[in-house]
Amino acid sequence: MEISTLPPSPLVPASLNSGRITVLRRSLSELKKQAEALQRKGDFEAASALLYRDIPELENQLADAERAEERFRQRQQPGTQAADPIAE
Repeated sequence: MEISTLPPSPLVPASLNSGRITVLRRSLSELKKQAEALQRKGDFEAASALLYRDIPELENQLADAERAEERFRQRQQPGTQAADPIAE
């Protein structure tokens, strides 16, 4: 299963980022189920590839997308001073 590896943009509307977050969460859930099924079948090599390569990569993409969405939402709230992303 391949997921777009484009970094989430803080300039993308939250609704689009939310859609990406939903896709990433579903994909992550599906990969975890596949890893469990592979372990039950005894295909530990394939399960390990999911558990130690693919799933962590998706978790990082999900965390990045969630951070980008949070930054976007903070910028959209009137009177809220968001942290300067350049200073991070």
